[in-house]
Amino acid sequence: MNYKEIGEALKAAGFSWDGAAKAMDSSVSNLRNVASGRLSSKRVALSLCALIDCDPADVFPEHPRYLINKEEQINEEAARGRVKLIAAGLIES
Repeated sequence: MNYKEIGEALKAAGFSWDGAAKAMDSSVSNLRNVASGRLSSKRVALSLCALIDCDPADVFPEHPRYLINKEEQINEEAARGRVKLIAAGLIES
């Protein structure tokens, strides 16, 4: 979604930029900057998606990190790291 479409979705969901920002404990300028892509904030982006009942992948496809569960990411990194360390003989499987 682009900035205009996000604004229209907020309006359709019954929120102004001011009301949405206050609901997520953010400034209006921060919310608008995240919506326009000028700033990156996973918390604000996911809050915005929750308010407009849209999937983050549809609203912010250019920010795949908004979709990644941090714990999942850490577990995947740890698994890749263990494979390398086992291959190097530094740890046992």
